[in-house]
Amino acid sequence: LRREVLTLDKLYGAASAFLMVGVMWAYFYIIVLHYYPAALAAGGQPMNDPNVSEMLYFSFTVLTSTGFGDIVPVHPVARMLCTLEQVLGVLFIAILIARLAGNYPPMEQR
Repeated sequence: LRREVLTLDKLYGAASAFLMVGVMWAYFYIIVLHYYPAALAAGGQPMNDPNVSEMLYFSFTVLTSTGFGDIVPVHPVARMLCTLEQVLGVLFIAILIARLAGNYPPMEQR
């Protein structure tokens, strides 16, 4: 977070990191479902054998705080993971925007 010129490569890196967080969290949900079957429910039915694309979809709806509600956490461990991912997503965007805004010094008043 040092004050230096912000390049396009650094912005691409931040966007890539955000996407990688979403992918990583999808695998966390798969691991939780392995140890706690039916920790997530889709359409009111327990998800016992989800595929990666469903978990990616769920992870990115949580990370971006969209939360469509078609997949919901029902186990306390899954709820905790969702909460942590939501907080991480909001903080990531807030810190990135603060970093971008901090790069531009305020205009001097005349």
